[in-house]
Amino acid sequence: IRRSKIETPRYEFKQGFLRLDNKRKYDKELEQQILKTICGIANIGSNTEGYIFIGVADSEEDAKRIKELDNIEPIKIATHNVVGIDREATLMGISLDDYCRKIIGFIKTSGLSETLISAVLSNIDIIDYHTLSVVRIKVPKQIEISYLNDEVYERQFNNTVKVDSPKMIAAISKRFPI
Repeated sequence: IRRSKIETPRYEFKQGFLRLDNKRKYDKELEQQILKTICGIANIGSNTEGYIFIGVADSEEDAKRIKELDNIEPIKIATHNVVGIDREATLMGISLDDYCRKIIGFIKTSGLSETLISAVLSNIDIIDYHTLSVVRIKVPKQIEISYLNDEVYERQFNNTVKVDSPKMIAAISKRFPI
Protein backbone atom coordinates (compact mmCIF):
# COMPACT_ATOMS: atom_id res chain seq x y z
CA ILE A 1 0.00 0.00 0.00
CA ARG A 2 2.90 2.33 0.76
CA ARG A 3 4.43 1.75 -2.68
CA SER A 4 1.78 3.83 -4.38
CA LYS A 5 0.73 7.20 -3.02
CA ILE A 6 -2.04 7.28 -5.61
CA GLU A 7 -3.86 4.79 -7.79
CA THR A 8 -1.70 3.92 -10.79
CA PRO A 9 -1.90 1.33 -13.57
CA ARG A 10 -0.56 -1.28 -11.11
CA TYR A 11 -2.48 -0.34 -7.95
CA GLU A 12 -6.22 -0.04 -7.31
CA PHE A 13 -7.90 0.67 -3.97
CA LYS A 14 -11.53 -0.05 -3.05
CA GLN A 15 -13.13 0.68 0.30
CA GLY A 16 -15.40 -2.35 -0.02
CA PHE A 17 -18.55 -3.68 -1.62
CA LEU A 18 -21.20 -1.93 0.48
CA ARG A 19 -22.30 1.43 -0.80
CA LEU A 20 -21.68 4.36 1.50
CA ASP A 21 -25.26 5.57 1.52
CA ASN A 22 -27.68 4.91 4.37
CA LYS A 23 -29.02 1.70 2.76
CA ARG A 24 -25.55 0.03 2.57
CA LYS A 25 -26.59 -2.12 -0.39
CA TYR A 26 -24.06 -4.57 -1.87
CA ASP A 27 -22.61 -3.03 -5.04
CA LYS A 28 -22.80 -5.80 -7.64
CA GLU A 29 -21.38 -3.40 -10.26
CA LEU A 30 -18.14 -3.25 -8.28
CA GLU A 31 -17.60 -6.94 -9.03
CA GLN A 32 -17.55 -6.12 -12.76
CA GLN A 33 -15.28 -3.14 -12.18
CA ILE A 34 -12.84 -5.36 -10.31
CA LEU A 35 -12.89 -7.97 -13.09
CA LYS A 36 -12.19 -5.28 -15.69
CA THR A 37 -9.38 -3.93 -13.52
CA ILE A 38 -7.85 -7.40 -13.15
CA CYS A 39 -7.91 -7.75 -16.94
CA GLY A 40 -6.48 -4.25 -17.40
CA ILE A 41 -3.63 -4.85 -14.96
CA ALA A 42 -2.85 -8.20 -16.61
CA ASN A 43 -2.56 -6.41 -19.96
CA ILE A 44 0.08 -3.93 -18.79
CA GLY A 45 2.74 -6.34 -19.99
CA SER A 46 4.65 -9.52 -19.36
CA ASN A 47 7.05 -7.88 -16.89
CA THR A 48 4.45 -6.29 -14.63
CA GLU A 49 2.26 -7.43 -11.78
CA GLY A 50 -0.33 -5.37 -9.95
CA TYR A 51 -2.57 -5.29 -6.91
CA ILE A 52 -6.13 -4.52 -5.95
CA PHE A 53 -6.70 -3.76 -2.27
CA ILE A 54 -10.21 -4.05 -0.86
CA GLY A 55 -10.63 -2.35 2.50
CA VAL A 56 -8.62 0.77 1.64
CA ALA A 57 -10.38 4.07 1.00
CA ASP A 58 -8.66 6.19 -1.61
CA SER A 59 -10.34 9.45 -0.61
CA GLU A 60 -10.66 11.38 2.62
CA GLU A 61 -14.36 11.78 1.92
CA ASP A 62 -14.91 8.01 1.85
CA ALA A 63 -12.80 7.51 4.98
CA LYS A 64 -14.85 10.10 6.88
CA ARG A 65 -18.11 8.57 5.69
CA ILE A 66 -16.99 5.08 6.77
CA LYS A 67 -15.97 6.44 10.17
CA GLU A 68 -19.43 8.00 10.51
CA LEU A 69 -21.36 4.94 9.28
CA ASP A 70 -19.32 2.11 10.79
CA ASN A 71 -17.79 3.74 13.84
CA ILE A 72 -14.23 2.73 12.98
CA GLU A 73 -11.09 4.83 12.98
CA PRO A 74 -9.37 4.68 9.57
CA ILE A 75 -5.63 4.09 9.73
CA LYS A 76 -3.62 6.38 7.48
CA ILE A 77 -0.93 4.92 5.21
CA ALA A 78 0.59 7.58 2.94
CA THR A 79 -2.46 9.12 1.23
CA HIS A 80 -4.73 6.10 1.77
CA ASN A 81 -6.96 5.12 4.65
CA VAL A 82 -7.17 1.50 5.73
CA VAL A 83 -10.78 0.89 6.73
CA GLY A 84 -10.80 -2.89 6.55
CA ILE A 85 -13.44 -5.32 5.39
CA ASP A 86 -14.35 -6.59 8.87
CA ARG A 87 -17.04 -3.90 9.16
CA GLU A 88 -18.66 -5.04 5.93
CA ALA A 89 -18.54 -8.73 6.83
CA THR A 90 -20.26 -7.89 10.11
CA LEU A 91 -22.96 -5.81 8.37
CA MET A 92 -23.50 -8.61 5.83
CA GLY A 93 -23.71 -11.18 8.64
CA ILE A 94 -20.88 -13.30 7.23
CA SER A 95 -17.38 -14.33 8.31
CA LEU A 96 -14.18 -12.99 6.76
CA ASP A 97 -13.78 -16.40 5.11
CA ASP A 98 -17.21 -16.06 3.50
CA TYR A 99 -16.39 -12.50 2.42
CA CYS A 100 -13.32 -13.82 0.62
CA ARG A 101 -15.30 -16.72 -0.82
CA LYS A 102 -17.67 -14.18 -2.41
CA ILE A 103 -14.70 -12.54 -4.13
CA ILE A 104 -13.24 -15.89 -5.17
CA GLY A 105 -16.68 -16.93 -6.44
CA PHE A 106 -17.21 -14.02 -8.81
CA ILE A 107 -13.65 -14.25 -10.12
CA LYS A 108 -13.92 -18.03 -10.61
CA THR A 109 -17.16 -17.75 -12.59
CA SER A 110 -16.12 -14.67 -14.57
CA GLY A 111 -15.32 -14.49 -18.24
CA LEU A 112 -11.65 -13.75 -17.55
CA SER A 113 -9.05 -15.76 -19.47
CA GLU A 114 -8.60 -19.17 -17.81
CA THR A 115 -4.88 -18.68 -17.15
CA LEU A 116 -5.59 -15.32 -15.55
CA ILE A 117 -8.36 -16.75 -13.34
CA SER A 118 -6.03 -19.48 -12.13
CA ALA A 119 -3.18 -17.06 -11.46
CA VAL A 120 -5.37 -14.57 -9.57
CA LEU A 121 -7.20 -17.18 -7.48
CA SER A 122 -3.89 -18.50 -6.19
CA ASN A 123 -2.83 -14.98 -5.20
CA ILE A 124 -5.66 -13.68 -3.02
CA ASP A 125 -5.00 -13.18 0.64
CA ILE A 126 -6.14 -11.25 3.68
CA ILE A 127 -3.67 -8.89 5.27
CA ASP A 128 -4.14 -7.92 8.91
CA TYR A 129 -3.18 -4.29 9.46
CA HIS A 130 -3.52 -3.13 13.07
CA THR A 131 -6.67 -5.25 13.61
CA LEU A 132 -8.21 -4.27 10.25
CA SER A 133 -8.41 -6.89 7.50
CA VAL A 134 -7.64 -5.99 3.90
CA VAL A 135 -8.12 -8.26 0.89
CA ARG A 136 -5.13 -8.17 -1.44
CA ILE A 137 -5.71 -9.45 -4.95
CA LYS A 138 -2.40 -9.88 -6.73
CA VAL A 139 -2.52 -9.91 -10.51
CA PRO A 140 0.62 -11.84 -11.46
CA LYS A 141 2.65 -11.24 -14.61
CA GLN A 142 1.00 -12.79 -17.64
CA ILE A 143 2.61 -14.21 -20.77
CA GLU A 144 -0.24 -13.42 -23.16
CA ILE A 145 -3.00 -10.88 -23.63
CA SER A 146 -5.96 -11.35 -21.26
CA TYR A 147 -9.67 -11.06 -21.97
CA LEU A 148 -12.91 -10.57 -20.09
CA ASN A 149 -15.79 -12.10 -22.05
CA ASP A 150 -13.85 -11.68 -25.32
CA GLU A 151 -13.20 -8.01 -24.54
CA VAL A 152 -9.83 -6.44 -23.88
CA TYR A 153 -9.24 -3.91 -21.11
CA GLU A 154 -6.19 -1.86 -20.25
CA ARG A 155 -5.15 0.52 -17.54
CA GLN A 156 -4.65 4.13 -18.56
CA PHE A 157 -3.07 5.67 -15.48
CA ASN A 158 -5.67 5.03 -12.77
CA ASN A 159 -8.56 4.18 -15.09
CA THR A 160 -9.54 0.88 -16.65
CA VAL A 161 -10.84 1.25 -20.19
CA LYS A 162 -12.24 -1.13 -22.78
CA VAL A 163 -10.10 -1.36 -25.92
CA ASP A 164 -12.22 -1.39 -29.07
CA SER A 165 -9.63 -0.70 -31.73
CA PRO A 166 -8.11 -3.77 -33.39
CA LYS A 167 -4.88 -1.76 -33.80
CA MET A 168 -4.76 -1.08 -30.05
CA ILE A 169 -5.47 -4.75 -29.27
CA ALA A 170 -2.58 -5.69 -31.57
CA ALA A 171 -0.37 -3.14 -29.81
CA ILE A 172 -1.28 -4.61 -26.42
CA SER A 173 -0.51 -8.13 -27.65
CA LYS A 174 3.02 -6.95 -28.57
CA ARG A 175 3.64 -6.35 -24.86
CA PHE A 176 3.81 -10.13 -24.53
CA PRO A 177 6.78 -11.31 -26.60
CA ILE A 178 6.97 -15.04 -27.17
